[in-house]
Amino acid sequence: MVRAVTTSRNYRTHTAWADYLEGCAHLHLLQLEAAALHFDRVVENRHVFDTRAALDAMSGLVLARQLMGETDAARDSLSELRDFANLLGDPAALSVVESCAARLAVASGGDLTPHRLWAQGFREDPSLASFLFWLEVPLITQARVLIGEGSETSLNTAAEMLGAFRQQCEAWYFTGQTIEIATLQAVAHHKLGRQELAETTLREAVGLARPGGWVRPFVEAGPVMAQMLERLDLEGDDGSFVRRVLTAFEPADAAAPTEVLPAPAAEPAAAARREQPVSSGRPPLDALTDRELDVLELLQGRLYNKEIASKLHISTHTVNYHLKHIYEKLDVNSRRQAVRRGLEKGILQHSQT
Repeated sequence: MVRAVTTSRNYRTHTAWADYLEGCAHLHLLQLEAAALHFDRVVENRHVFDTRAALDAMSGLVLARQLMGETDAARDSLSELRDFANLLGDPAALSVVESCAARLAVASGGDLTPHRLWAQGFREDPSLASFLFWLEVPLITQARVLIGEGSETSLNTAAEMLGAFRQQCEAWYFTGQTIEIATLQAVAHHKLGRQELAETTLREAVGLARPGGWVRPFVEAGPVMAQMLERLDLEGDDGSFVRRVLTAFEPADAAAPTEVLPAPAAEPAAAARREQPVSSGRPPLDALTDRELDVLELLQGRLYNKEIASKLHISTHTVNYHLKHIYEKLDVNSRRQAVRRGLEKGILQHSQT
């Protein structure tokens, strides 16, 4: 509805809001490429958009790329978020950055030492504005870090914090944040050995998440969550939802959900390439992602960045991002060199014309 109204009037700010909200929806459904596409559009308009929402969209882009397994891309997006927050010079904006950095470290299994210091020193009075519908809530991420630390003291502190947050979010009817918090509560209780309470809390989280298809909070919680879900004995719609969530923990190639929105159609050559097994004499293509391969094939056709963006339904910002990593992975410095190296490695096919 927002998209239909704003597009016709060409209101950039309102269109950015539409992209932000669509990005959030796709992220929670674990439709990660679509989420990244919408967040990327917000990033391009961040200087004319609501500051808090722009920061949140940039945090969402970090999270989407991390969940896609693109750790380097997630770090690049985090660096861009930090530059934007430094430009704003607002302590609240810098708190969002530190929160996002800590969340990325938890999700990627990185070193939590500097983030523990942030979590220990962070102070904020919980309020409606603190939680709202934001993806990056520093108070919740503070609890994530405490759970990641894993000591009995930190786990008890996290469980106590999350219990208080959940009461407030339920009073405000913030269902999304309640799902987020309940999922983390279940993990904290599980690590503390409170298995009955952990299972009860997880059942509640599943019951809240199923109607809207909120898969992401469970997947972000990591392998421990998959183990907990496997032990749940649920039937009916809740049981079907749990099975759907469990498939999302599998490798991306094996677990693409059928209900995910279809990605933009690949070029015929790209589709054929992915369906054909790689022969023993051909170098593996694992170094380049599917999207990078799409961009490389369009480079061979001598398309400009705007034309590539249009064909793949992505932004020019994203095209530049993919080009940067194509150059790094192929060890080249230009578009022409990238195409030549692709032909040499057998990644690209020589034109038949």
